[in-house]
Amino acid sequence: MFHNKNRTGPPCKHMEKLLNKTAEGSARGIARWYALAHAARCGPCRRFLNALIEMIARLRASKNEGLPDETAQRLKSSAAAAAANIPFDD
Repeated sequence: MFHNKNRTGPPCKHMEKLLNKTAEGSARGIARWYALAHAARCGPCRRFLNALIEMIARLRASKNEGLPDETAQRLKSSAAAAAANIPFDD
């Protein structure tokens, strides 16, 4: 399959799921190899994979920092309000 490193635009539709798994670390073996080999030859997929890897790293780093108290309280209040509005069947 021919891939153009200089092509612009979105990543290949058939690769998005595999690139996501590769970025988050759940792709293994031949699937991981295929995603990395494809991204090496396809500019949009390479940029997509690199952006995902960077975003996941930032999210993991921010998870360790925790939320500000005010934000955590607002989220808890919103979740409680949403749960109170869910009808339960007995």
